[in-house]
Amino acid sequence: MMHNQRVERTDMIGRGASERRAPAAHDGRYPYMSDYRALAECISEFSRGLESTHRAEDRGLADQYLAHLAPVLARLCLGQRVLDEIADVERLFGLTWIVDVEPFRRAFQLWGEFRDSYQRSILGGMTVNERLVAMHLAEEFDAARRNDNTQEMRRILEAVYLDQRSVARVISRGGEDG
Repeated sequence: MMHNQRVERTDMIGRGASERRAPAAHDGRYPYMSDYRALAECISEFSRGLESTHRAEDRGLADQYLAHLAPVLARLCLGQRVLDEIADVERLFGLTWIVDVEPFRRAFQLWGEFRDSYQRSILGGMTVNERLVAMHLAEEFDAARRNDNTQEMRRILEAVYLDQRSVARVISRGGEDG
């Protein structure tokens, strides 16, 4: 028994169990374990793509991607929110262009799965206004509301993972969350 306790402490890397373990039931504060795995697999796939690509410019970009993704995984493992970091990675992906995407196709697919799953888990327990603020879309939504642009309001509300019924309710109330 003493041996098991010592191993458990070693596994905790000097931290108390309450600091290290996520709650048994998912409550929206912690991402699902599959989120960690999806991001780790994404990083692994970018690494594989880096090894297999024949394009020098793609190797440079893959190095940049890995340099941006590793800290996201570290923060996630430390229990910190990574919504802003996800936005930064999305911006990086959007401003760069892999020439031969095939070696990286699976990595980008895993990134999308991670991003969507993580954002849904974090935003799920928030009000509409909290979601808009967390995703840095509040001002954009307010502008769409002021201009009575329901199509843009719908796009933004869907971007914060509101279901269609909730989107319709918010739009019918003139963009007010209630």
